[in-house]
Amino acid sequence: MNHRAKWARVLPRGLLLAVALLAMLWTAGILVVPLIERSSDEMAATTAGLARLAYHPVCHQIPHRSLALGGLPLTVCARCTGLYLGGAVGLALMALGYGRLRAPGRLWLLVAVAPTVIDFGMGHLTGLSLPNLARLAVAFPAGLMLGAYLAIGVADLGKSWSRRARNGRSAQSPSTIPDRLHVGG
Repeated sequence: MNHRAKWARVLPRGLLLAVALLAMLWTAGILVVPLIERSSDEMAATTAGLARLAYHPVCHQIPHRSLALGGLPLTVCARCTGLYLGGAVGLALMALGYGRLRAPGRLWLLVAVAPTVIDFGMGHLTGLSLPNLARLAVAFPAGLMLGAYLAIGVADLGKSWSRRARNGRSAQSPSTIPDRLHVGG
């Protein structure tokens, strides 16, 4: 087997594993930043501040809407923590089960997302919201399903690149959009 064919065979799963690893690192940052902030080191404080700034475009970071670790709020709110944690787990499960797992049905996606949508809507319509731990819990299934669907897209992208590499075409040439997304054989 030539180098190009070997690379093409490994690419879809390797790409999926890399994206899952990045998602886990991103999610770990949510928990690590408050721990870094506890340090009295000026460099650590600067690093934590920059990390909070990096997470700011994806979350409002309101302290009373966040879970706390060591008395300091997590880097993102409770709902976002649930979404990111679920997404990282969904990506990791799909990456570990690559070739054997299939996409959850659309009904499962709707069931998983419904509690978060209801909580979000009720908060905006009535001003009432769940406690932070409950917000994390209702967001986790939505993140899990969204992570699984992201894994399917990443794997299909890797397969597309892999087919081009096996056929001797440049992996940077424009791709066709697959009309059916799936993971596995």
